[in-house]
Amino acid sequence: MQERLALPLQTKMTKMLHLLLFSAVLWGWSTQTHVEEEEEFEYQERYIRVPCNENLMQEYSMMYCWEPFHMVMSELKEEAWCDWNKIIGPYNDLSNCMEKLADLLRCFFPNPTVQELFVQVHAEYFGNCTAEEEDLMDPPQAVVITLTVVPVCLIPFLVALVVWKSNIQE
Repeated sequence: MQERLALPLQTKMTKMLHLLLFSAVLWGWSTQTHVEEEEEFEYQERYIRVPCNENLMQEYSMMYCWEPFHMVMSELKEEAWCDWNKIIGPYNDLSNCMEKLADLLRCFFPNPTVQELFVQVHAEYFGNCTAEEEDLMDPPQAVVITLTVVPVCLIPFLVALVVWKSNIQE
């Protein structure tokens, strides 16, 4: 009976050990990757940079980024387009997609293609969204006068104090 209980415990311990080792290896790999990225950045002038293919960038951005965003937006009602809580997820996905695509195609980010796409998105989906702002009122005149006169009156006093202290030190 004790052997039957010891086996599952031993299996659990083995799984935990594997998980810890995997985490350690993964953490070590990620820190090593960071060092390699820094080294790659330092010696990037040695590599020949492949130019950005803007036509491919535009085609892929429409296919892989715009279309999924457009599908999600078309499922929402137009009234929900201005609700940031409902839009933030798809909008973030669109932004991340464009950034990763630019990276894969060795294009700078942001670039004119990305800018055009986001202008198109904002014109099509967010053109009718207006920020609800409060009408700000001027403060009472007594508050404005107090906040203006007090610093102006303090300036000559502070100048006199500095001059007096400098005369004492001499």
